[in-house]
Amino acid sequence: MRLLLAEDEKEMSAALSAILTHSGYDVDAVYDGQAAVEKALSQSYDCMIFDIMMPKKDGVQALKEIRDKGNMTPVIMLTAKAEIDDRITGLDAGADDYLTKPFAMGVRIEHRQSAVDVLCAVETHCRQCRTRRGRTGTGLPQFYPPGQ
Repeated sequence: MRLLLAEDEKEMSAALSAILTHSGYDVDAVYDGQAAVEKALSQSYDCMIFDIMMPKKDGVQALKEIRDKGNMTPVIMLTAKAEIDDRITGLDAGADDYLTKPFAMGVRIEHRQSAVDVLCAVETHCRQCRTRRGRTGTGLPQFYPPGQ
């Protein structure tokens, strides 16, 4: 499965990319909203993960532009902006999910927890997308052992 990750924090991007790649995903990472729009419109992805606060074009603007072009790939917004109004803005722009970064800068264990949250959301949205397309087997890597 191919994922587009748009995250301007290089350390966070590297952590997310490493965990998602280790879990069997092919990840294309970009570091600003304009690059995210260009990649999303020129490549095919199973899911996209966008930070909101990015240079050149924020994640909400990028998402609106992608949706306006007819691209309905599932999008997960990943951001430090946790206010209800911020969530509503992201979801109204066309996001399928909205995850907040629950970490303080420089705390690696919390980077890993954020990456786990993203991985779980990606698996959920890719599974839903496949179900809507009429495919039954997920073929997704199992992050948690069966029964948990």
